Amino acid sequence: MIFDSLQNFDKYLGLCPHFKVVAEYIRDNDLDSLEPGKHEITEDVFVISETVEGKSKSDALLESHRNFIDVQLCRNNVDNMGWTSIKDCTDVKEDIVERDLIFYNNKVQKHISVGPDNFVIFFPWDGHAPNIGEGSLQKIVFKVRFQS
Repeated sequence: MIFDSLQNFDKYLGLCPHFKVVAEYIRDNDLDSLEPGKHEITEDVFVISETVEGKSKSDALLESHRNFIDVQLCRNNVDNMGWTSIKDCTDVKEDIVERDLIFYNNKVQKHISVGPDNFVIFFPWDGHAPNIGEGSLQKIVFKVRFQS
């Protein structure tokens, strides 16, 4: 997991060849006016814009992805995202292969407050519990194909 200020995103471009696409999209588009839904950017990168109601820490489920990295932003509020190392996510609740989504019954180990000027990157080895907060959360999630 990586947590940082959005102004520093370019410092991470060397970690994945597709992060350059994300950086360009962030720079060239008004994320706050992005229409809700899924938007294809390239064959290996898409972005989801959605508004969700914040959940309590106890209601948020850990999840992970095998084939995609998440780059998550919360544009209007604070998302108190949970994190647990995937090695400790041993109790699978549901594995939705066609959506590249695994839910776990395990507990969150750490929480991090992601505000409008931040981003967080979750790799396939990061269990994460997003959308923890109060009120509506305007989320932007870039899904980046993982290449090992």
